Amino acid sequence: PTPPTPPTPPTPPTPGPLTLERLQALWPRIVADARVKSPLLGALLEQTTVASVDGATLTLRLLDGTAVPAEGIERQREAVAQLVGRYALEAVRVRLEGAGSGEPARRRPARLTEDTARDARLKTLRAQDPSLNAAVDALDLELLE
Repeated sequence: PTPPTPPTPPTPPTPGPLTLERLQALWPRIVADARVKSPLLGALLEQTTVASVDGATLTLRLLDGTAVPAEGIERQREAVAQLVGRYALEAVRVRLEGAGSGEPARRRPARLTEDTARDARLKTLRAQDPSLNAAVDALDLELLE
């Protein structure tokens, strides 16, 4: 019997121009590289797609719009830039769509306060009873506990 042949190592990445089409085609391989480096980073990048390329800046978009992967990718931005940089001729900057301007990828819900809870309860009651709605408007009533 012949000895089993060892698996061939993956071919090293070939640096090339940073274009949207090229990075979209390479993205599954970049995600696989990220999984080898860090399973968590690979899992985060699996939830993204290449949105655009502007010069040396790569913009990623979250597939499902959740904030959790956005925070993880923001923390790993340099590692992602290094992974993508293996395929580029120049240093790469990574930006997360919606997160680059300091705002989160998905807006957090407003904090619930006593006033907002009372307003929400009054809105629900007004929607259920048209006569209560008319009375609140006519008499400028306020909901008390």
